[in-house]
Amino acid sequence: EECKRAKDIIYRLLTFSRPSKGEINKIDVNNCIDSVLNLMEHQMSLSNVQLKRVFAQGLPLIFANEKQLQEVFMNLLNNARDAMPEGGTVTVTTSREKDHVRMDVADMGYGMTEEVKNNIFIPFFTTKEKGTGLGLPFCQGIIQAYDGQLRCESAPGKGTIITISFPIR
Repeated sequence: EECKRAKDIIYRLLTFSRPSKGEINKIDVNNCIDSVLNLMEHQMSLSNVQLKRVFAQGLPLIFANEKQLQEVFMNLLNNARDAMPEGGTVTVTTSREKDHVRMDVADMGYGMTEEVKNNIFIPFFTTKEKGTGLGLPFCQGIIQAYDGQLRCESAPGKGTIITISFPIR
């Protein structure tokens, strides 16, 4: 089991250190996110986590690799679940914000201190007992590869909102 865990860490480290864009396509973010939510819905319900969708209609398509974007959302949803050990609701929102398509993943978890928030994108920083500290840096690398931005709003006791935005082209 530890060998598998070490293999996984090495794989993520290699992926993080040399991210590739892969095949870039036009992506409907609502469909992309919805497929991830459908895949994870049962798993989340076992942790007493409800998934709520608030999708804007008629959003412009973005340019990215759909598989990589799905990995990002899986990571963010797993983090949100882990932040709510007693369960709760994760709300995924899509919208258009001026010249960007915006996606928010908001949880009702315990939130983060300013110190933790300032370190979450640093490789190997983790607050999880079995975490590697590569998930959010990996996500940030993927988003930035497509000229997007990944931001975090959080406060202790108030949950966390992770925001991804992509430029409209």
